[in-house]
Amino acid sequence: MLAPTHIKQQLDALRHSEISGFVRLRVALEVHSFLGWLAAQPLYPRIYWHARGQQSPEYVALGAIHELAAPEEIRQVCTNTAQSNDDSPRYYGGLAFDPAQSGWQGFGPCRFVLPRIELVRRGECVSLCLNLWLDDDNLEAELQAAEAALDALQPEAPLPALQKQPWQRQDCPGPAQWQTLVERVTAPDFQAHTPKVVLSRESILTSPNHDADINPWAMLDQWARHAQDCFHFGFQFSPEQAFIACSPERLYRREGSHLFSEALAGTIRRPGDEKVDAQ
Repeated sequence: MLAPTHIKQQLDALRHSEISGFVRLRVALEVHSFLGWLAAQPLYPRIYWHARGQQSPEYVALGAIHELAAPEEIRQVCTNTAQSNDDSPRYYGGLAFDPAQSGWQGFGPCRFVLPRIELVRRGECVSLCLNLWLDDDNLEAELQAAEAALDALQPEAPLPALQKQPWQRQDCPGPAQWQTLVERVTAPDFQAHTPKVVLSRESILTSPNHDADINPWAMLDQWARHAQDCFHFGFQFSPEQAFIACSPERLYRREGSHLFSEALAGTIRRPGDEKVDAQ
């Protein structure tokens, strides 16, 4: 790949400059599948984000040069980066709805990552970006860490095919308790004081084949093909676990002092099959 070589030339020029703070270097790169490129990389964390709509920006993020683990840290970063532009730091992550509840161990109640490497698609333009945070005390160490990340990059590769296999499914709550809950929240007495309740359940799929190796990015690629009007994203902080999602909803978008929200009554398109709807 010539792109990392061209970034290394920009990286070497930083040794002779007096620039400090956040720096983003970028070069053009030809990539067909962002998920195929992401799955081929050895760096962690691995993060993917594609906003709703085929023409929306698409991002891959690799590695980390800084992380935020508390909401007050997010507010401080937003204050220090009041003027957002293409060279501002981009953090990827999220907050738990209920920080007191135990959740995914790798994510915790709050985790946002400023990546070392970014792949960005906007329209027809694809850029490979290298992020650094420079000061007088860490210049050489930061340059060496950035160069090591570039050396670790691998060419894009085809995603592995998903193989059919049997699964054992466990729902919580189970069918009987689920039916009881539905009857309770749809009863006239309940509806009189609580007209809307959203029920949810957890489904755990376990493979009897303990050697089954499921590539989360291949699964997200297949899922996204059937959920094109959604936000597609994924987080993988270690080889052992990953979080992927295709969501039609965005709770809100904030741009400066402006807040944008939307209301969606459904979560997925109905197929028009009453038997499928009943499930």
